[in-house]
Amino acid sequence: MEKKSSPIRQLGKLIVMTSTTLLDTFFSDNADKRNQTEKINEIRQILQKAASDKHLVVLQVKTKVGSFETIAGWIVGKTVAKEQVVLKLQSDRQQIRMIPLTNVLKVSTLKVKATRPEK
Repeated sequence: MEKKSSPIRQLGKLIVMTSTTLLDTFFSDNADKRNQTEKINEIRQILQKAASDKHLVVLQVKTKVGSFETIAGWIVGKTVAKEQVVLKLQSDRQQIRMIPLTNVLKVSTLKVKATRPEK
């Protein structure tokens, strides 16, 4: 004969499964945030070196639509802010762009002689 489990036992199993799922989600969110923070710090270090060496910077930036955009220019100033970078564009030297570091997907730097705009 089949033994039926009590509703209290079923409720207990549901609570344990829910707690396990919530705990797992909590820890994976922390890991995702930590990875994102490490990535931003790495990008900031590359940009800081490019700013001090006055190198041309090429950024691949994600857009609101979900695709990406490529931006080339020189970093304005000698330091990179904590959350964003300011670029003087290579295509139009009168224009600057503020780009959040969270939107930067890839960074490349190029050493270019005598083409950096003067302040």
